[in-house]
Amino acid sequence: MFGRTRALVALAILAALAGAPGTASADGFIVVTQPGVVPPGHPPFAPLEIQSHHVKVAIRDQVAITEVEQVFRNPGEQRLEGDYFFPIPVAAAVDRFTMEIDGREQKAELVDAAEARRIYEDIVRRMRDPALLEYGERGAFRVHVFPIEPHSTKRIRLAYTQVLRRDGGTVDYEYPLDTEKLSAAPIDSVSVTVHVESKTPLKAIWSPTHAVEVKRSGELEALVGFEQSHARPDTAFRLFYDLDASAAVGLSVLTYRESATDEGYFALLASPCAASPAGQEIPKDVVFAVDTSGSMKGAKLDQLRRALRQAIGTLRSRDRFQVVRFSTEAEPLFPGLVEASDANRARALAFVDAFEAAGGTAIGEALSRALAPIEARGAEAVSRPSIVAFVTDGLPTVGQTDALELVAAARARVGERGTRIFAFGVGEDVDTRLLDGLAEATRGVAQYVGAQRDIEREVASFAARIGRPALTGLALGVDGGEVRFSKVQPRALPDLFHGDQLVVLGRFAGSGKARVKLTGSAAGTARVVEQVVDFPAAAATGAPFLPKLWATRRVGFLLQEIRRGGESAELRDEVTALARRHGLVTPYTSYLVLEDERRKDVPAPLATVAPPPASSGSPQADFNVFRNAPSGAAAVAGSKVAGAMRDAGSLDELGVRQREVRRELAAQPSDDHGAEALGQSLRWAEEQGQRQRTVGRKTFYRNGTRWIDAELSEHGADPRERIVFGSPEYFAIAREHRELGAWLALGREVLVRVDGRTLEIVDESR
Repeated sequence: MFGRTRALVALAILAALAGAPGTASADGFIVVTQPGVVPPGHPPFAPLEIQSHHVKVAIRDQVAITEVEQVFRNPGEQRLEGDYFFPIPVAAAVDRFTMEIDGREQKAELVDAAEARRIYEDIVRRMRDPALLEYGERGAFRVHVFPIEPHSTKRIRLAYTQVLRRDGGTVDYEYPLDTEKLSAAPIDSVSVTVHVESKTPLKAIWSPTHAVEVKRSGELEALVGFEQSHARPDTAFRLFYDLDASAAVGLSVLTYRESATDEGYFALLASPCAASPAGQEIPKDVVFAVDTSGSMKGAKLDQLRRALRQAIGTLRSRDRFQVVRFSTEAEPLFPGLVEASDANRARALAFVDAFEAAGGTAIGEALSRALAPIEARGAEAVSRPSIVAFVTDGLPTVGQTDALELVAAARARVGERGTRIFAFGVGEDVDTRLLDGLAEATRGVAQYVGAQRDIEREVASFAARIGRPALTGLALGVDGGEVRFSKVQPRALPDLFHGDQLVVLGRFAGSGKARVKLTGSAAGTARVVEQVVDFPAAAATGAPFLPKLWATRRVGFLLQEIRRGGESAELRDEVTALARRHGLVTPYTSYLVLEDERRKDVPAPLATVAPPPASSGSPQADFNVFRNAPSGAAAVAGSKVAGAMRDAGSLDELGVRQREVRRELAAQPSDDHGAEALGQSLRWAEEQGQRQRTVGRKTFYRNGTRWIDAELSEHGADPRERIVFGSPEYFAIAREHRELGAWLALGREVLVRVDGRTLEIVDESR
């Protein structure tokens, strides 16, 4: 998938499997020996541009073959030459390595670790760029590249084979990519495709770093894909997959501990088999409650009809269902829940086809009518999951109109029955507090379908997802030893469906072996899935991406609490501390950090957020809209941003969702000043993100010419040890601390806290 490129004049091309905890990542790069005249906008050490970076990975029974193709271009007027280096992946058994340049196979020289370190340090001294320090104590393959003609491209292909590490039932693959230092312009095309084949059934397949698409071909094969255009990838691609032949639901747990004195982090992955075993489908009860008020007239109602036709068509013969149409009043089709027979489905489709848009929006009555047949169920209710799909495009205007009262009434009626409400808000004139509240109160999901989105696709996706229930009423626990869980996200676990997977993140205290249990119900029968996990006591042990991913979800949850119940000092301070420490960038987190630093009179050289330019609107006004407004384009966008954080399954998911929100806001009418202002704030937040890097377990902020460790917000007054960039002491301390090389690779001026010491790297040549 990607290539993280840390190089002096370098181009990243390839990467590797991170086997052991705490190891540095590996990249390929080209060092141009005589850069000559560097085109404007390029780093002085990197006159080359990357045009494309494509990675194909084939994994069969833990043996991975990684094939990389990267095209880079010399945009200058001079012929160039250089050396291509590929640092050997730590803990990866590379038993085959081939390389082609412009179609000709090249023989690479193997350089041992001591010689590679000498070469890297010499390049750092000559080029005055620390980017190679992260490769530390590694061997490397090296090959000479010549000529690199002016205005020409070089296509490099390489392949390597390695055996992937398996921890319990979980297999881990990593391919790093960080190309910002290599190319002045974004890369036109970046992609990673991973084809996994196994003799053991595949359960959870998860990338904690990138929003990937997973396509399964039965139980033993899957295709994982990631693709971006016009991109500046800066995060290592990580893929985990779980192998478990014995359990109906696969369970795996990843852990990380930053410090022996602090609580650790965990991620739990749970995934049932891709399809229900023959004859073991769990029947369900589904109520479709759909808005046909006057505002649904036209294309929205046409899309809704098509969506309902698809959703009703996915029902199985043992399922039961009901359709409730509502506008000024609510009208159910059947007296109660009916079997999904051919005749009943045909009758429902005729009912849907006859929908006409007219009248007001009686949401209270619609909810009451939708829940009534579920409440009337008898003893069989415990064995049948119940779901309400609630679709509306407006605010409540008839009957009860108070959102909090409507949510409270629905919560009371659902009670212990376990009914889930999946709410769909169509357009911007919806009450986000109502729909978010209904979903939160019932362990459902709220989705918002903007003017540019397709209702049909969203409802069809929902129908496919809830088609085959596997476990309902889930709860997480841990038994044995000293281990305790806290701050688990999500707080209330959603139901688990076949073909779906659950990702839970949280903190843990204590250490040692403990039994993690996921309990639930399948067709009324209690089920327990468990695994014995060894929770670490040592520092910097495990998966270093977990703290930021957990913090992303935690902040999303806290922001939703602010929207629902109002701001308090405790909520604001926790959001601020987590956002600053983990580099979580949204308009709201950036505003809270900015205000916090203003209150505390943080010196400008240590500030982590830059004030917005005068043309970017008012962050405070945008935060007030987020906090107070229940409806409108800005309120819907705010709910989406906070929801993206709360439900994030990967580190880049928030950025992807925020870019979608920006596009939707840009499509709003030109007189929608709230949408325009929030769009400006999103751009401001994006600029803050460009000033921030997460490297391993630390987040750094660029302030002027310096990169500042986020931990210094808590230790800024501590004494500093001044170290001159490029001095013997500088290289000595980089060798002494294994993690430090990757942090120093950020630039020539770095302020970083290591083992209780604050190191200030200074560049005396400036």
